[in-house]
Amino acid sequence: MALDDPGPGPVAAAAETAEQLVLLDRSRPDLVAGPHHPDALTLAPNRRPYVRQEYAAWTAVGRPGT
Repeated sequence: MALDDPGPGPVAAAAETAEQLVLLDRSRPDLVAGPHHPDALTLAPNRRPYVRQEYAAWTAVGRPGT
């Protein structure tokens, strides 16, 4: 999604996409794939650690849904 956005650049698009993932997972905790809820990772002001966690968990189970 981040690379498809023609907006202010891929970094801003990636940040927006990460925020969308956090919002979705907050509203649907059953979709959280990794060990931590999105609000548990509060050390970084961005969502990068959470997105990395979710991507790692998603690839570990064979990328379901693709």
